[in-house]
Amino acid sequence: MKRIIAHAKRLFNSYKFICMVFFLIVPLEFIGMFILMTIISVLFFEDPIDEELVRRYMSEEELQIIGSDTLDENVSDNEYLALMVRFMNITCPRRVDRQTQWIGSRVTNKAFTYLYECKMKSGKIDFEKLKKKDIRKLDRKNIVIQRIIRSKRDLIYSFTCPDVTRSIEVVITNEELKGL
Repeated sequence: MKRIIAHAKRLFNSYKFICMVFFLIVPLEFIGMFILMTIISVLFFEDPIDEELVRRYMSEEELQIIGSDTLDENVSDNEYLALMVRFMNITCPRRVDRQTQWIGSRVTNKAFTYLYECKMKSGKIDFEKLKKKDIRKLDRKNIVIQRIIRSKRDLIYSFTCPDVTRSIEVVITNEELKGL
């Protein structure tokens, strides 16, 4: 229910003026259409980030640090990555697709890890193909990627699948990241 309300809020906030005008002209049709749009949003679009929740656990200064498009030399790579993990974990879980949910992230001295839960069995996933696809999508200009490279960490995508007891890790080494 919370997820449905979040999608409805996002729709209303995105189209506030249109919603108000449409509601004034044809209120019953608006309500039906808004419910339909909310259902479509829940089924096909990424869950919205709960900004109130994020602001409850992070200061404005911390949000400015992780939201900046430039590499702030006053913030260490370790501090930045720890803040980013905190932000990501506040906003998780997030649906990636029908079979995959991003459940969080973590950072260690050796790696920055994205944690996923899969509904598919591991044998149905070509992890090598997934790694190649992910490497192509990574942007060396991204601040998180720059910080991971500078801190000499690997980037790991860790998948928990229903048919295995341990997570399956797709590792992109620091050297591979440097080669982007």
